[in-house]
Amino acid sequence: MTTESESIEHDDNEAGLKGEAVTRRDRRWRADAGEEAAELMRYLNRRCWLVAGRDDERIAAARRNEAELRRVYGRLGWSVYIDRDLVRLRKSPPARAEAYADTAPTAQTRSWFFLVVAAADSLAPDVAIGTLVNAARSAAADAGIEVSNDITERRAIVAALKLLDERGVIERVDGMLDLYAASGKENSVLLHVHHTRLLHVIANPGTLDAAADPEAWLAQVSREPDAARRMRRALVDDTCVHTSDLDEEEAAWLSQRVRGDDGQPLADAFGLKLERRVEGAAFVVPEDAFRHPNELGPLPFPGT
Repeated sequence: MTTESESIEHDDNEAGLKGEAVTRRDRRWRADAGEEAAELMRYLNRRCWLVAGRDDERIAAARRNEAELRRVYGRLGWSVYIDRDLVRLRKSPPARAEAYADTAPTAQTRSWFFLVVAAADSLAPDVAIGTLVNAARSAAADAGIEVSNDITERRAIVAALKLLDERGVIERVDGMLDLYAASGKENSVLLHVHHTRLLHVIANPGTLDAAADPEAWLAQVSREPDAARRMRRALVDDTCVHTSDLDEEEAAWLSQRVRGDDGQPLADAFGLKLERRVEGAAFVVPEDAFRHPNELGPLPFPGT
């Protein structure tokens, strides 16, 4: 006899792991997510981390709607980790990554973000900022990255720590990060490292060695050979999808399937409206689906 949990796991595997290999009947999925699941998935698309103590209600909602989240995200080729104290959406980079680079942290901040993560893995859970930074500088030396020990570098380190604090990976317990940037005092801030969460920092580790061939690793992370999955991701991730930007397979999907067994049900699952125009398509957030204007995100939808 198959239990309910086994049945759910089987359904999730069909939709999430087998993807396009499932039968035509399974491909014509009918999204039946409720308002709670739809709101949660829209939130997760903007903030991929939910951590205990800050997002307890949303973590509880994720646990209640776990089967639906796995089914919908599986249709996009994404996965979601759900536990009692952490929910992490593991998604691909946005289709137009260069458009998001304008609002991204500086290159120096991004470097220190990963140097701090590498250093934190071998340290105690509670650590002074100076100890963590010195370990990160040792990691920089091993990677051949030059360090300066000046205020500009400290500001980049603080910016990286704030990004990790937002994700609940390395949390500030005591002291002010900005004061460390100004003074450089090694014991001015106490931090707490959540070692199990360090494992979730890189969403798509892939199979290649990032250190040996960074460009190939980045290409692997971004690559998606299936046109239908690329289009689903683009509609969910981007403000709008322009027909002029598509290759032949993607244009065929937009013409033939966007309102059928792919686009419309996916929009329904996220509580969005599909708007199709001659020049492209978009998933639009209806007025009753958000409480604050900033929930629409920083990119405007042309024409509205």
